[in-house]
Amino acid sequence: MNYKVTYAIDSLDTNPTIKTFEHEYEAEEWLHDEVQRRIDFTVQHCPYKLSDTEIINIEESEYSLVRLEKVESKKVELINDDLFGETITGYSIS
Repeated sequence: MNYKVTYAIDSLDTNPTIKTFEHEYEAEEWLHDEVQRRIDFTVQHCPYKLSDTEIINIEESEYSLVRLEKVESKKVELINDDLFGETITGYSIS
């Protein structure tokens, strides 16, 4: 089972960041780190000191932009001997 994380910049983002992970814990770990990175960026670039309540509101806003989904995957092996003679293994997510 694979997990797909979709994380938008804002509610109108037409090109959100999309990441896939093999395990749920990897998706959650990346998501937590990315949310924290965005919160830190906002706090550091704010012209005034933010209260704890404001930071909690920013965190809630960030998590509202996230979608975590389970996706069924099928392992696919692509072989291209003509170019590099390598076997490439990937996942087809349906």
